[in-house]
Amino acid sequence: MPVIKKSIFINAPMEKAYHFSKNVKYWGCWYAGLADPENLVGDGGLGTVYESKFSLMGHIFPIKLEVIEDNFTPEIAIRKGVFKGTVDTIQTSTFVPKGNGTEVTFEIELSVPAVVDDNPINNEYLFLKTRENLLANALENLRDFVEFHYGHKS
Repeated sequence: MPVIKKSIFINAPMEKAYHFSKNVKYWGCWYAGLADPENLVGDGGLGTVYESKFSLMGHIFPIKLEVIEDNFTPEIAIRKGVFKGTVDTIQTSTFVPKGNGTEVTFEIELSVPAVVDDNPINNEYLFLKTRENLLANALENLRDFVEFHYGHKS
C-alpha cells in the first residue's frame, strides 16, 4: 500500500490543535473531501465510528472511519484511524510541540481503488497525487481553523 506523509506548523499550543482536530463535529468542515457524517457514534476519541462519503477525482466513495488509537501526553499526541470502503486507508495523525506552536503530521497508508484503473483519464499516479494534495489541503484547513480560534496573537 502506498504511503503519503505531510506536515504543517500550527501557531497554537499542541493541546488546542489536538483537541480541535479530534472534535468530530468539525471534521467535515476542515478535512478536505470528507462530508459530514451520515451515522456517528462517539466524540472523536477512541472507538468513534464515523460513516460518511469521501470525494476524490469526481468519485464519491462511501467510508466508515473508526478511531483505533487516541493518546495525548505533553510531549506528543497521536490519533490513528482506519477508513474502510472503496479506498481502505490507515491514517496516523501526530502532534508535537515546537516552540510556541505545534508540528502536525498526517501519514496515510492507502489502497488504490479499481475504479481508477477502469477510467482511462485517471491512473494510479494521478490518484495518489490528488490524494496527497487533499491531505495537504486538510492540514492547511486545520491550521487555519485552529489559528483563527487559538493562535498566538502578535
